Amino acid sequence: MNVVKFVGRNPRGAAGTSPVVVLGSDLSHGWDCAQALNAAGLATEYLHSLEVYLERETPQVLVLDIAPGDIDVCTVIPLLRRLTPSPGLVLLSAHGASVLRSFAANAKSVGIDVIGTLVKPADPALLVALVSRRLEQDEQALPTAAPPRPAPKPLAAAEILNLLDAGAVETFLQPKFRLKDLEIVGFEALVRMNHPELGVLTPARFLDSLIANGAGPALTHRMLQGTAQSRKQLAQYNPAGDWTYAVNVTADLPIQDNPQWLRKHVEAVGLDPASLIIEVPEGTLSNDVSAWHRVLTQARLMGSGVSLDDFGCHAANLERLLLLPLSEVKVDRMFLEHAAHDQDARRLLESMNLMIKNLGMVSVMEGISSPEMLALAIEAGFDLGQGFHLGVPLSLTDTETMLAARTPAS
Repeated sequence: MNVVKFVGRNPRGAAGTSPVVVLGSDLSHGWDCAQALNAAGLATEYLHSLEVYLERETPQVLVLDIAPGDIDVCTVIPLLRRLTPSPGLVLLSAHGASVLRSFAANAKSVGIDVIGTLVKPADPALLVALVSRRLEQDEQALPTAAPPRPAPKPLAAAEILNLLDAGAVETFLQPKFRLKDLEIVGFEALVRMNHPELGVLTPARFLDSLIANGAGPALTHRMLQGTAQSRKQLAQYNPAGDWTYAVNVTADLPIQDNPQWLRKHVEAVGLDPASLIIEVPEGTLSNDVSAWHRVLTQARLMGSGVSLDDFGCHAANLERLLLLPLSEVKVDRMFLEHAAHDQDARRLLESMNLMIKNLGMVSVMEGISSPEMLALAIEAGFDLGQGFHLGVPLSLTDTETMLAARTPAS
């Protein structure tokens, strides 16, 4: 292992260890980066190999030079992914913004904290600022860091099925907003399960098990029931009666043999089809798009909307816009997160919105979790928005309380 080591200020760890590591094949530039960090008082090592170093310690910050040479930079992400805690990652490259952007996106997708990207030759002041900020954050967080919570134990399938049979399913509502004036235009109905000991459970605790045991249709029926009840109870806050309610459908609906399944169950619960949006999550779409085309066409013919969730990721690709009878497209929050710090990603977000609108569909930006994200979604021109910054999922009772607070006193 080729190491150039500098000893400087170390905000965390034993004396002599190095919180900052510069890794790369470009000796000249790597040396310059390490010297700049050392001059700022940061203990730094310049390496040509990472594996041996990681056997003895974990850096707080890794500065990675994406360049040709004897280091396969694509092996670094799997190495960092195994570390706890994961170091902050600064990326350098002279091979264009797209290389930096794609590398950063792949690192973030597996939970690595990318704290900055710099085009070579990197500005030493910017590099020092990025690294120093991360080390200072680590130092401030260290005394109050809470131990990680143990992962919740999975519930037994029999217990989940019993809860479903006992009517423990509850419909929570997350508001959707028109972005031009931030008025509520509807809700997404989200499933929750009430457990007698554990309280309200999110879908991560029970949904896969229900579907694996063939209970998806029963769950969808319960959600349609809950949505009908919610619409009826909230009607006083929507005199025009134009709010829509989006219900996610599961992948195991019996649509192959019974394409009228949705229509029959919507009618059975007394839900106005015109107020309903059938939301198709990305993971629901199977290779047999024709089957979904049949059932979603029936939904459109009875007056309901059809929304494609998580657009831009996995199976929710461009082809779906042509093959499915969509009225609405929800763009995955990943694109909004990238747009917060990447001008090219911002242009892509604007282009996606324009494409959706040009196809005659409503554009929805999901995952708006901060004022900055809201501003980006508005700037990109999206019709509607949804996310924790605008409104969190609430029970029906709490939704009524929220709406009452928004309603001007007469």
